Amino acid sequence: MHRTQHLAQVTVKRRRGESGSALIPVLALIMACSMIVTAVIGISQLNTYTMAAHTKQQRSQYICEGAANRIQWLVAAERTKHPNVSYQNFDYGDTEYERFLPDGVEHTMDYHGIQVKFRITDAAAGLDFSRQQRNTTLNRLRMNSATDTEYQDVIEKLRDQINDYTDSNDVVSGEAWEKGEYEEHNQTPLPRNANFQYREELFYLPEFMELFPPDKNGRLSAIRVIPPDSMMTIQTTVRNNRGGTTTRRTNLFANSPNLFGAPDLYLKRVFNLEDSELAEIREGIRLYQKEKVKLSDAIDSTLFQKIRNSSYLMWTPGNAYTVEVEPYAGEEKMPSKRLVFTWTGVNQLKPSNNIIRYLEWMFY
Repeated sequence: MHRTQHLAQVTVKRRRGESGSALIPVLALIMACSMIVTAVIGISQLNTYTMAAHTKQQRSQYICEGAANRIQWLVAAERTKHPNVSYQNFDYGDTEYERFLPDGVEHTMDYHGIQVKFRITDAAAGLDFSRQQRNTTLNRLRMNSATDTEYQDVIEKLRDQINDYTDSNDVVSGEAWEKGEYEEHNQTPLPRNANFQYREELFYLPEFMELFPPDKNGRLSAIRVIPPDSMMTIQTTVRNNRGGTTTRRTNLFANSPNLFGAPDLYLKRVFNLEDSELAEIREGIRLYQKEKVKLSDAIDSTLFQKIRNSSYLMWTPGNAYTVEVEPYAGEEKMPSKRLVFTWTGVNQLKPSNNIIRYLEWMFY
């Protein structure tokens, strides 16, 4: 009897010990599961934030595309109603409705409840470094620099770099680079040894960015886009004096930039301007774009006369426009995308063959 009771007590104690030993792995399993659940919740929250930002960026992209289509209609209406405009005497105060010119003025629109900002500029506003015009551009940049030999050397060095980048031989011109020099600077397989295919290739030239740095958005906005040679002319349909239409082919770009897109270096060298005169022109452009003051009133009359009677500036809208579109969030900080696009044929009654030709379409 006593032996039986003793064995029963020993068995109970053993079972209690075994139960205590089993509790430790159970607790460890519970802790591991808790850690996994916590990690999953953290990852889920992170994905939620990431997906929210991605969704907002996608939404802003769709908004930009939709607004771009509406802007093209606004430009078509502007060109149809006002086919002949000269910035030399244009006055925003002459019309009571909003005008849509390629002059860099900032506009806003309500696009399905979203405020959108956009700027229209002329695609020919900047300098031309295409195959047909780059030497003309470089020659103009050398104007009025007879006594500045150091600056002349910089321009000629840039000319050599462009020539060596685009020619088909491996002969180094002056201080330019050919295949060996690009290899030394880890820029294989440059150079192209053919014409530029796009404007941003100018970034590869060592001297270029010193003369023409990118704007605040990282774009070479002071330089025109460089389309293929096959797109350098455009078929346009215009009204004639008898009420009919005439079809003709014209150059896509004018030979000269306009006042709004010409960089400081161009204005200073071509018109031999002092720093104070250049500053006054820039202030006049600001007054025009921000406060809609006529250029002839915003710039000193003598200085304005100096630049207006010159073939080195284009004073009328061209055949291609560039638009920068940005959804406006006001004080709210939110991730979004901006769109910049360039299209041709803005002065046509309708797109040639019902096709709109884009030279640029980029989100950033």
